[in-house]
Amino acid sequence: MRRKSRLLAAALAGTVLAMGAGAAQAGLLTSITVKNNTAFAMTFRSPSGQILGTVSPNPPGVAPASGGQSLFSVNSSFTDIASIHFYFENGTRGCKFDTSYTTGGGYTQAATSSGSTFVSCSASITAFNPTTHNYSITFTLN
Repeated sequence: MRRKSRLLAAALAGTVLAMGAGAAQAGLLTSITVKNNTAFAMTFRSPSGQILGTVSPNPPGVAPASGGQSLFSVNSSFTDIASIHFYFENGTRGCKFDTSYTTGGGYTQAATSSGSTFVSCSASITAFNPTTHNYSITFTLN
């Protein structure tokens, strides 16, 4: 019985160490704020394969009208690459948002109106960590 307890303790310790090692190897984290200054609630949409990594919360959901926000993050599978492309839309109006990071190319951001009804869209990187390359970006619909 004592031997089983030692084996169990050793197995649990190995699992905890492995989990800790995995956590330390997390990829590049992008924190995203979407501000919606339009009169319409906007819903998140991203075609399959357009976000490299894990979205949290998933799905980000709705950015309420008239100053509402949607906050979410994307944890990349890589420490030196981020690639995120998505839409916030309502019927014929919306914005396509893009951001990326590569070691050789740095940070990029873009925001364009999508749909037949024009919406003014903007993107701005608000913070970045030069060591980890984690960054924050705000996308705005007006």
